[in-house]
Amino acid sequence: MAGPLDGLVVIDASWGMPAAISTMMLADYGARVVKLERPGGPPDADSILRATTDRGKWSVEADLRTAAGRAIAEQLVSGADVFVESFGTGRADALGIGYEHWHEKFPELVYCSVTGYGNDGPLASRPGYEALLNARLGQMAEQQGHRDGPVFMGHPTVSYGTAFLTTIGILAALRARKLNGTGQKVDTSLLDGMLAISSMNWWWNERDISYLARSGNQKGFGSKRLITDPFRCADGKWLIPHTGGPGSYKRMMDLLGFGEQTQTISGPEMAVPLNEVELDIARNKVPEAFRAPPVTNGSSCSTPPISPRCRSCIPRKPSPTTRCGSPGSRSMCPTSSTAPSARSAR
Repeated sequence: MAGPLDGLVVIDASWGMPAAISTMMLADYGARVVKLERPGGPPDADSILRATTDRGKWSVEADLRTAAGRAIAEQLVSGADVFVESFGTGRADALGIGYEHWHEKFPELVYCSVTGYGNDGPLASRPGYEALLNARLGQMAEQQGHRDGPVFMGHPTVSYGTAFLTTIGILAALRARKLNGTGQKVDTSLLDGMLAISSMNWWWNERDISYLARSGNQKGFGSKRLITDPFRCADGKWLIPHTGGPGSYKRMMDLLGFGEQTQTISGPEMAVPLNEVELDIARNKVPEAFRAPPVTNGSSCSTPPISPRCRSCIPRKPSPTTRCGSPGSRSMCPTSSTAPSARSAR
């Protein structure tokens, strides 16, 4: 069965994961993607990563530093809808395959350039590697690890963010071409991809009610009225709550036995920072409550405080407002529509 992009021809002269993921998605949806590669292919030609990101693509080898190689590229581009490159700022122009050159010859071509920091600006000439952006913009410093200090990020999150923006930009340019008949340049970067996926990192502000607190018990979500983290419970398993829904933070505090010390907020709870007492509870006492074994008084959970564990207290006594989970359950299951969602992680 033909995909929605059947008939679309993409020439992919890029290297690196962001553009490879983008053109992979185009190929998945039916586009004919032809990789334009250096003679002999890339050093990772037999890797699992290449088998994944280059699935469904064709391959043509050409040395773009030679006239013969550029002639092959031009022949391919003459019948294409999209051209993608990630050589780095100014390098495509130096090879004679830059946007202005192709646009003059093939005005309907959508030309996509993927760089580290964009094609202009003070960082344009910097090397475009994900780990360098992680370090420069502070993502490594935000990760907790086996030691203090920045920690290398194993998942290529920025590459995926950049790939999604690249794909959206290409499709938007193709839509514009359908309306005006002219191709255009799509300029995306790892910096764009990083900023797109880092929205929570920019909660920080001078009032110190931020997500990105730097030290002490405010590491993580700081004074935000939010609890979401893996908590290790008394039975050795892990519980992940999330209090982002309306009224969920207060509901969580009620369940843990801290309700009387917690404000009831009318409207979005996270708009009101925690006071000193609430902050101490959220960042110090809540983790202790999860680690503590449950206290029971025969057939029902004690109230208050409730010290949860991943397997809820059993047997239980039903209540219309607060219930422990059924026998064998690994999550808290309050009946209120504003209850925090929780998932157990092993």
